[in-house]
Amino acid sequence: MKSVGWWVCFVGVLLGFSVAAHRSWHYHRYQTNQKGIETVMSLHDVMALADRSGMSLPAVLTQLKASGALSAIAIEETTIGDLVRDGRVTLWRGSDLMSLARLGLIGPWSPLSEALLHTQIDSKRLYIWADTPALYDTLFHLFHAEMPGRVVGMPGLQLMGLFGDTEDVLAHGVGFSPKVNQAIASYGFRLIPRLSNSVTITPHAMALKTQYMTRPLFLPVVIFEGTSVMGYPGLLGITHTLLSSRGFQMGVVEFNDQEGLPALARQAPHRVVRVHSLSEGEVDNLTTDTIIRRYVRAVKERSVGVVVFKPAMQTDAHSKAHELLPATLLSMQAVAASLTANGYHLGREWHTPPFSSPAIWEWVLMAGGVAALMGWLGMAFGLSPWIGFVGTGVTLCLYLGHSMVGHTLHDWVRVVSLLAAITLPTCLMIGVWVNGACDPHSWPWAIPLVRFLLTIAGVVMGGVYMNGVMTIPELTTGTMAFMGVKVAFVLPIGLVMLRWAQQQGTVMALRRHWESPIRWGEALLLMGGVVMVAIYLIRSGNDMAGHVSGVEISLREQLEQWFGVRPRTKELIGYPLLGLAALPFAWARRWRPFCLAVGSVALISGLNSFCHAHTPVWVSVFRSLWGGVIGFGVVGVLTLLGIAGLALKKRMRRWI
Repeated sequence: MKSVGWWVCFVGVLLGFSVAAHRSWHYHRYQTNQKGIETVMSLHDVMALADRSGMSLPAVLTQLKASGALSAIAIEETTIGDLVRDGRVTLWRGSDLMSLARLGLIGPWSPLSEALLHTQIDSKRLYIWADTPALYDTLFHLFHAEMPGRVVGMPGLQLMGLFGDTEDVLAHGVGFSPKVNQAIASYGFRLIPRLSNSVTITPHAMALKTQYMTRPLFLPVVIFEGTSVMGYPGLLGITHTLLSSRGFQMGVVEFNDQEGLPALARQAPHRVVRVHSLSEGEVDNLTTDTIIRRYVRAVKERSVGVVVFKPAMQTDAHSKAHELLPATLLSMQAVAASLTANGYHLGREWHTPPFSSPAIWEWVLMAGGVAALMGWLGMAFGLSPWIGFVGTGVTLCLYLGHSMVGHTLHDWVRVVSLLAAITLPTCLMIGVWVNGACDPHSWPWAIPLVRFLLTIAGVVMGGVYMNGVMTIPELTTGTMAFMGVKVAFVLPIGLVMLRWAQQQGTVMALRRHWESPIRWGEALLLMGGVVMVAIYLIRSGNDMAGHVSGVEISLREQLEQWFGVRPRTKELIGYPLLGLAALPFAWARRWRPFCLAVGSVALISGLNSFCHAHTPVWVSVFRSLWGGVIGFGVVGVLTLLGIAGLALKKRMRRWI
């Protein structure tokens, strides 16, 4: 007869799972409908490709559009350096300007030279001359907005003076040119603005820089250029307000550490779009097949909405400059064809509303289910089931501090997600593998298979639970990562082994062993264990820091080709060891603690797949299923070999 506490925990888990599964299903449908992908190349890269190929920019743009693989062009801000190269602006140092004026060498503008002789020129300033009054007015208002009181204007001469370093001024962005915008759009491309930052930027200057970002000419997404986002460090709130008022979303480039971007994205996580790009060196060094897999994997497994193509730029003895454009087109078309074959289409729907956060009552039920799981875990150790609810409340309070004011839903979600990531694999391991799910004397050979079925079902259901809990914009867009990955990978193993030792009655024996003198063999075993734990921790996390060998990379790519979604390496190692722990052999029983400890990693890894909330839930489900199927197959083969070995042993005895 189950206790009242057990039934309370059961009802709590059932209600929490029902709500989480409902949210996870609706999020899956939301992601399934997001099949539009924007394929982009920056205008600077297009111009560089035209220059290296010896072709005109219009000819390159025409061929890019005709390829059908490119849907948009990312336009960088026009810089002073661009205007200088186009001959529309001339830049001098004050001392050089006066010397040239005295010699009458200010180009063909001899009246300007004459006028400068009667003008006070500061040798410490930089001077900018514009070729038209309209361009002068635009530049003067922009620099005056960024450096009020520090810019000297001479409208009659179309000349202005300012303080600054020559390289910084040349790289200074001055917004977008309407003529350039219309010219690129005339080829049938949609435009994506790339905004840059400067140390002198002001709110007025930001408004001037974005005044020509009009729709429908521009797509409603911004990809920031440079090492920091516009407005960093002190005006990120202005940037957020400016983009939101214009209806623009933020493109976050994966694995790119732009200063200020995480803080800006956290202000509006529902307006974040994930972007994937390769570097120029990667494009020139990777094969076409590898490039295709990189882009397709980013779209399928990380919900990337914008892919940025890089042109091939290197030439060698076997490739000529005129072959760069065909090679780039071939690579782009192959990626586009592969995306289409996987059910995606070029051109993203930008007006789809974001997936909503859970209502308070939904989140309370899901958090209550996690508390109930903690209650079950407490019962496994002989504690009261009410400890789960109390423990969850205490943990939340300790994390959030003495004041709850100012904390938003994502703070609570991250704590509850961590508790779920610890509790779920621990409950599964203890309930299925430590305590046992079958009578070992009724059908011993079926034990590994039955336990595997229960384990895989538990991993998938637990993963769906976690995915439902984590369906908030901060986590689904990758603006925030899952908190406490290392703890979630280590603590369940310790709890499982503690329960195993408690069940075997070896806690006191271990204590006596701990107090006895250490031996050389035990010392070596301990050092080996420390190394294994270190490698395990290094190779786990939201962004794995450990080195991956070429052999493992080849194995991963092969598994991905076979199964579409590759299972994790930890699952391929852990599941077979779990099967060994359940086999009724004497040698298997001796190694059972080791097999249980290392095998726990498979469940932890399987559930951790669902902690990447930006990954489509179906990808995590199939990844866990394939890991279980492969482990199931290995254990099945070992079981059959064990049966055959026992049968052969019996026959050998008869013959003898």
